[in-house]
This record gives sequence, structure tokens and C-alpha cells, in this order.
Amino acid sequence: MIEPILLTQAGTGFILGMPIGYLLRKVSSVITSVVWIYIGSLFLLASLGFIYINVPALSKAIENFFIQAFSFIISNYGIGFTAGLVLGFLAPRHAQKREYKYVIEE
Repeated sequence: MIEPILLTQAGTGFILGMPIGYLLRKVSSVITSVVWIYIGSLFLLASLGFIYINVPALSKAIENFFIQAFSFIISNYGIGFTAGLVLGFLAPRHAQKREYKYVIEE
């Protein structure tokens, strides 16, 4: 039998994840553009010698990030939050009323 606290935590995560997923869909192209511009500018500055990227420290930071993200996803809140995020992102768009005007030419 599943304990009620698990359902409560997963439900809370789901309630928080659903609107965030819906909003992410609305602004996903803007976020993608900003992220790629940021990454591109970092590599441009690094290649010109203005900044120094410590690759071992960067890879360790990325590894720690993925470990933390995975441990959150498999937690009770994370399961509900991930499900809400995905369903909010994939939620059907509101149907738009379309008026078709047929013109018959003779």
C-alpha cells in the first residue's frame, strides 16, 4: 500500500510543474535563443582570450548538476513535478475558431 504522504508530495510537485511546463512552452523559443547566444558569446570570448574556462572544473560542475537533477527527479516531489512539467508542456493548445469563406466564381 502506498503511504498518503507519497501521494501528497507527488501531487504538490505535479501542481507546481503543470503551469511551469505550460509557460515554458509559451517562451521556449525565446529561452532557446538566449541560451545559445549566451553560450556562443562565452566561447567567442574564450577563443579571443578574454576569459579563461577551466575545463576540469566546468566538467565537474556539470557532473554535479546532473547528479542533483537526477536525484530530484526520482524523489517524491520530482516525480510529480516532472509529470506536471511534461503534461503542461504537451497540453493541447486552445482550439481557435476559424471561419472559412468559400467564394464560388462562375
